[in-house]
Amino acid sequence: MQLTYLKSRFLRTYIWAALLCLIAALGWFQCFFAGVAAQKELEREKAYDIPVELVITDLGGTSSDRLGISGVELWAFIKDKENVTDLWIIPRDLRPYFGELRVKTSLYYKSGEMSGRLIGLTDLNAEEALRGAEIVFSDGEDADFESSKSPQIIVSERFFEKLRDESGGISEASVAVGTDSGLQNAFELAVKPTGYYTGLSTDDIYCSWNLAADIIRSLGEEPYADSISATVKDNGELDALKEDLSYYFTEADPTETPKRNPNAVALYYYKNAAVIHDELMRNTLMTLERNIAVLNGLFPITAALECLVSAAAAYFYIALRRRDVAIMRSLGTKSAFVIAITAAEMFVICAAAFALSLAAAAAIPICEIKISSILLVELSALLGGVVSAGVLTRRGGIEILKEND
Repeated sequence: MQLTYLKSRFLRTYIWAALLCLIAALGWFQCFFAGVAAQKELEREKAYDIPVELVITDLGGTSSDRLGISGVELWAFIKDKENVTDLWIIPRDLRPYFGELRVKTSLYYKSGEMSGRLIGLTDLNAEEALRGAEIVFSDGEDADFESSKSPQIIVSERFFEKLRDESGGISEASVAVGTDSGLQNAFELAVKPTGYYTGLSTDDIYCSWNLAADIIRSLGEEPYADSISATVKDNGELDALKEDLSYYFTEADPTETPKRNPNAVALYYYKNAAVIHDELMRNTLMTLERNIAVLNGLFPITAALECLVSAAAAYFYIALRRRDVAIMRSLGTKSAFVIAITAAEMFVICAAAFALSLAAAAAIPICEIKISSILLVELSALLGGVVSAGVLTRRGGIEILKEND
């Protein structure tokens, strides 16, 4: 009879539904909060994929072309490290740090009425002018300048058409190449283009950097680079890269004050500076780390508040049922039995809230399911309801009814 009465009262009231939804919402919020924090962690990991560029400049950091980089500074970047002298420091190969390396060297050429610069590149992206041009390669040729087995030579479309013979093939052209525009000390080079570019007003010739270096050696000079830039392959190694760069280059200083290289075996001053453009990545990481720190600090606070709200809601839910408890106590129901059936009722509510929290968290992509966090909220509600029942059953039914009146 007592159980039947309690069941009828339970079914007739809708307060339990509100309590169930509240507990479920609190459990779901824990998953939502954890999901936001996990999303920020993922964004922090992705921030390391933001492209970071290295540019070699003059000491003031104002110019990145016509630098004349040679010797060991050039050795650190090139693939073919033979015939490089002046190794005044224990060399460190910087190439493994980079996913894309762009080295450029400029010479001058003249071939009949055609003249301009002969530019050696490790990558076509090393020449900014070519980024807006359309490049057409001959059949079977490789667009990779550095790894190609045969010399890559690209000329303007006008130059390319001048070399086309009656059968439609491309003939060789004799080109005088030198390091100065006057070509006073010129090297004769037989050029057979492997492609041509359109969309530019110049007649410059582009070739692989290794070919340009061989021409410079043939002129009796040491290979050099006008510009060097690169894209960092793994941003997680930026600190190691900066340390290795300090062996060859200093930090840019607007005053262009000469600085001695402490790594050199003899008195030697830095000739160029290395500028790493990682501002976007650093600022993004700083913002994300600040957000993550705030979320990590708020997580235990919100968890404690949610457990407190859950326990308080369950406590007052049972406290509102004091008339039912009073009648049961008046009928001779023992305190332990009242507490047991209260615990059973709260268990049913918490189990339903647990399932509802899981379903809601699974349905919303940003949420991260945290079983332990949901259970903590549900157990807090269960404890709050049991404590409330324990407080009520310490008195007799008549006393509870008098207090209720």
